[in-house]
Amino acid sequence: QLGSGSRGRLGQRETRQYQSERGQAFQVRHGWHTTYLQKGIKSGASMRFLHCSDIHITGDYETPSMLELGWRRWMALLELNVKGRKRHFAKARETVRQITSDAQNLKVDHLIVSGDLTAYALEEEFKGARDALEPWASDKQKCTVIHGNHDTYTPGTVRDHRFERSFGHLLESDLPEHTAEGQYPFVRLLGKEAAVVGLLSARVPLLP
Repeated sequence: QLGSGSRGRLGQRETRQYQSERGQAFQVRHGWHTTYLQKGIKSGASMRFLHCSDIHITGDYETPSMLELGWRRWMALLELNVKGRKRHFAKARETVRQITSDAQNLKVDHLIVSGDLTAYALEEEFKGARDALEPWASDKQKCTVIHGNHDTYTPGTVRDHRFERSFGHLLESDLPEHTAEGQYPFVRLLGKEAAVVGLLSARVPLLP
């Protein structure tokens, strides 16, 4: 089961391998992003899941007026420019494309992105995330995406269904009778013995 909005900062790229009771798991670090490859063993066959989060595709925060950005993003500008988030995620698109390329080379069966696809939920960031995750994001049997708190940063983002316009097809549940809030929780059945369950844990905060 996957919630959204997990956090973590990473340094230089490295690869580590370790053993677990469920099979072999690999952790691959790409700059400021991390991915996890889990190889589950089931009935003599195997299915590989690659998980990443907090990809934070970052758009243009200099051209829009302060009115267009909205007061919630005014506070975010401090984090972007002073604390270095803009610099850290400057190559996020390229990094995500490398992750999806690695997924192909590693013969991954299913890619999971658990939240914070965007910096602060600009329309261009959602479009950039969708583009960077192609062709995986076009196929719900190959990809699961869950929104994080940065993807619901403003009430307007939720009203405009920005996340759903880019990734709504990936929220369609194979067991819709179990949904309780919007499209959550949703279930993705993968073969006869595996499933991914997407949980809703990110809503518009009272204060950013």
